[in-house]
Amino acid sequence: MNASGDCLVDYVGRFESFNQAVQLATQRIGMQCNEIPHLNASDISWHSLLDQESCEWIADIYKEDIIAFGYKPEDAFCVKG
Repeated sequence: MNASGDCLVDYVGRFESFNQAVQLATQRIGMQCNEIPHLNASDISWHSLLDQESCEWIADIYKEDIIAFGYKPEDAFCVKG
């Protein structure tokens, strides 16, 4: 995003669908990519490592990005029950 709020790229992949995003991006530039292995996976959700105040602080800092990419602050960064 530039200062005017315009997206400067033609594709933005999402972490939630990382393998599909990488496959689409590499196809667009004429390459092929097999599934990317998930190394060093953890059983701990990062949500559980942050308290409510930290989540709200992060959501405030990245508010413009969260909105620009179609996320809701409460879904993206707040502690899950």
